[in-house]
Amino acid sequence: QIRELVPESQAYMDLLAFERKLDQTIARKRMEIQEAIKKPLTQKRKLRIYISNTFTPAKEEGEGGERVASWELRVEGKLLEDPSKQKRKFSSFFKSLVIELDKELYGPDNHLVEWHRLPTTQETDGFQVKRPGDVNVKCTLLLMLDHQPPQYKLDPRLARLLGVHTQTRASIMQALWLYIKHNKLQDSHEKEYINCNRYFRQV
Repeated sequence: QIRELVPESQAYMDLLAFERKLDQTIARKRMEIQEAIKKPLTQKRKLRIYISNTFTPAKEEGEGGERVASWELRVEGKLLEDPSKQKRKFSSFFKSLVIELDKELYGPDNHLVEWHRLPTTQETDGFQVKRPGDVNVKCTLLLMLDHQPPQYKLDPRLARLLGVHTQTRASIMQALWLYIKHNKLQDSHEKEYINCNRYFRQV
């Protein structure tokens, strides 16, 4: 009825449909261009990490110093063969650090030491943990690198399909698009639709 009353409405609907297809085509072409662009040159550097500990025995009565034995764990490091003249602080390479101590010795509330990067974080040359005690302590150290740009870990099923485990968002999208093209999953009539194969349906 609307088309009979307003014949121009059909032209307007056709224009909207064309606009949607144009947007989808531009998005697809952008992905193809990104795929064709050569990846930026990456350089590998070695970050050497030094882990050391010191033990301070308890002092006898009448002697100066602490009467309780204690130990200190230090985590430091530096970039080897760094061509830049400005030395980076050790903490600038990481977005978080967790040191897990023996839970039976230090209890559920004092066995974890955590550091996480914040916008107001002041960089440091190392991390140290000091605790009382005179027995060997098992420590687990977890360091998470601060990748720039950020990297993402894929679901194991998708990682097997794409051959990518952890990578940047752009690289993951590129691998996904290459998989779609290689397996001819793009709909031949409606280019904005992707036809899932039996492997994609499992993800």
